[in-house]
Amino acid sequence: MTVTHVTDPREAADRIARLPADPVLDNVMLTVLDTCLATPDAYPEHHWWFVDQGASTVGMGFHTPPYPLGLSLAPGAWIDELARHLLESGHAVDQVSGFRPRTEAFTASWTALTETSTELVYGLRLLECQGLRVPEGVPGSARPVRAEEFDEYLPWVRAFMTELSLPDHDPEGSARGSLEHAYWWLDPDGERVSVASGHAPARGVSRVGPVYTPPEHRRRGYAGAATAAVTAAFYDAGAERVVLYTDAANPTSNAVYERIGYVHLADGLHLRFVHKP
Repeated sequence: MTVTHVTDPREAADRIARLPADPVLDNVMLTVLDTCLATPDAYPEHHWWFVDQGASTVGMGFHTPPYPLGLSLAPGAWIDELARHLLESGHAVDQVSGFRPRTEAFTASWTALTETSTELVYGLRLLECQGLRVPEGVPGSARPVRAEEFDEYLPWVRAFMTELSLPDHDPEGSARGSLEHAYWWLDPDGERVSVASGHAPARGVSRVGPVYTPPEHRRRGYAGAATAAVTAAFYDAGAERVVLYTDAANPTSNAVYERIGYVHLADGLHLRFVHKP
């Protein structure tokens, strides 16, 4: 097997276009790629690794530090090859995130090579909308976040990142990237009580997130109503499928999305590597 390291988004896009990437299971990788193509300086650095066996690419990894390493395609011996290449090339990997089979395979290789252990940052659940059910009886209404409201929208994105301990190297960039697809939920007095946004379709699949409701407004149905609004907007804009990620350890948020038609598809992990004492 051979590993090719690519840092040019256009070269990466050309290679990825020839791979059997799954538009749902690989949605994070595809939306990261689209972001890099549209805004090359969106991340401090970006990397793609393609593992070839003969004339075929059998696996790939991608990394936009400080976000965790991600993997694509079915797990196999290529993951061991990628782990060895990353270590030998001196590329720092302190976290990995993705679907459980891929993540567990890489973790087994990396911890054996580096004599590290792991700690769970959080478990992930991938949900897909399979029949949107707009909630009834939630007071208020949805409306798009306007471009001139960016300064009001940004603190909501920051609060979301802080609550989930997400990397926030560029919260303004994250907020601008999701602003076009963001919806407020306004209570009957016009107060903003929740927000939901997402990513433009990548290969026909839109991904919802972030969804954030301040603590004082929770448990009133606002998050579900805002999520339903942005989901409907994605369908209206031509998305073929709409997905979202949730924290597997948060049954409240999972139940909110399930009530509006989201169905559990797959499980994932976000792990941090820890050096043994």
